[in-house]
Amino acid sequence: MDESSESERLDSRQRILRAAVEVFLEKGYGGARVADIARRAGYTGGALYVHFPGRTELLAEAIVMEGRRLIRELLTELGAVPAGQGVADALAGQMCRPGSTLDRLIIEALALAARDPEAKEMLDASFAELLSLVDDQIEQARTEGRIDDDLDADALRAVFSAWIFGLVVIRAIGIDQPQPTKTADVVRRMTGGLAPR
Repeated sequence: MDESSESERLDSRQRILRAAVEVFLEKGYGGARVADIARRAGYTGGALYVHFPGRTELLAEAIVMEGRRLIRELLTELGAVPAGQGVADALAGQMCRPGSTLDRLIIEALALAARDPEAKEMLDASFAELLSLVDDQIEQARTEGRIDDDLDADALRAVFSAWIFGLVVIRAIGIDQPQPTKTADVVRRMTGGLAPR
């Protein structure tokens, strides 16, 4: 495949994914039809199937796409913070934000995975990709001396995963969040406990 064909294929996939996100948010996974997504993207149903075998694959890839975008935003925000300052404030700000597109997609995916073993298997791969980004951040924090090397990597991953997915649920159902400054104080104390002794 030449470069222009590859670029067009990627552009088509991105258009379809963006359309799928819009339709999933409007109608939910159960109400979204492939024809609706194809029409929104400016394609026929047949053209959509060239790129994605079905709705579940679209949902799985949309989660990865939105997850990468959200993590890039967080890393950009954290990268702008001077070393050793304000990381808790940045994390608290992320925690206290209203629900995101990713939150809503994950809730749809969790409901689907609970009902459909095949979908669960496919969505597990999407969640594994997102959690590998968590692993990368844990490793970076260890390298920078912010997390004690003696702490078990699997346990850290489980705690951070529970925190992330807990936030998704809290934001998705609209539980009121405390003030960012109060949340930052708690985050600062919690993350401070991970540092080497």
